[in-house]
Amino acid sequence: MRRILVATTATIVLGLFLLNCNNEQTTQNAVAPSPLGKGTTETNGCDGMIGDFVWFDINCNGRQETGEPGIGGVTVTLKDMNGNVLATTTTDANGAYAFVNLCFGDYKVEVTTPSGGYVPTTPEVGDIYLDSNPNPSDVKLDSGHPKDETIDFGFCIPSTGGCGRMTGGGSNWTVEGARVTKGFEIHCDLTAPNNIEVNWPGNNKFHMTTLTSAVCTDDPNIIQAPPAAPFDTFTGEGTGKYNNVPGATIHFVFVDAGEPGKNDSATIQVWDAGGNLVLSVSSLLRNGNLQAHDDNCGDQ
Repeated sequence: MRRILVATTATIVLGLFLLNCNNEQTTQNAVAPSPLGKGTTETNGCDGMIGDFVWFDINCNGRQETGEPGIGGVTVTLKDMNGNVLATTTTDANGAYAFVNLCFGDYKVEVTTPSGGYVPTTPEVGDIYLDSNPNPSDVKLDSGHPKDETIDFGFCIPSTGGCGRMTGGGSNWTVEGARVTKGFEIHCDLTAPNNIEVNWPGNNKFHMTTLTSAVCTDDPNIIQAPPAAPFDTFTGEGTGKYNNVPGATIHFVFVDAGEPGKNDSATIQVWDAGGNLVLSVSSLLRNGNLQAHDDNCGDQ
């Protein structure tokens, strides 16, 4: 169940599969009252539900995080415990899916790995509402648990190696309208120099002194050329100084979506030495550019 929403709030119609109380598939459609398809329509007294999210785990850590989008068009199959197919559906553009009007009983939910280099991410990491389930997953619906909206599946694209670097700068705006500026040079293999400078209103600033984690991945849906690079998304963590006080940490996701940079994006979170979140911003870039570089990767 994804708590970090990337969908709009408009009502949409999903192709939800309805089953009668004998678990026989029908062809009826239901109107979903929310963007993630929550809600059911009663059919012969059976109002159970299983859902609801398939997502791109950019940094391959098994957790749903800000900036990680849903994957649309993924096939999800509902089976009985003997492996017989009861229904199939596909995720919507936001990665949501749902099987509704289910009777109490035991089910299996299985997802087909999407094409484009995706592999299943690590399952069962942390909070059940923000983790990835095993594939397939067993689900039991009964009077005390008629709905299960925690059956999520994450897929990532493993790094092709520690080759390449990213540079860039520009502005992002918080939801409150504060302008955040940054400049950086970072390397996929952690090789120095690695620098990130972030500034925002109130005379606040963060300076990264050490890049502690780097995952460089290539999203097949992003066509960044020219120039071509072996990756387009840099997910990382580091330590440094917040307002000149050491012990601060940063988590970031930078995406090079191609020239001229208007679709490039940045997600940045900064915590002070006490673990307090002092900055959170995620938006498309304005007045700048993020650039992934090959660094002669083809020669390595």
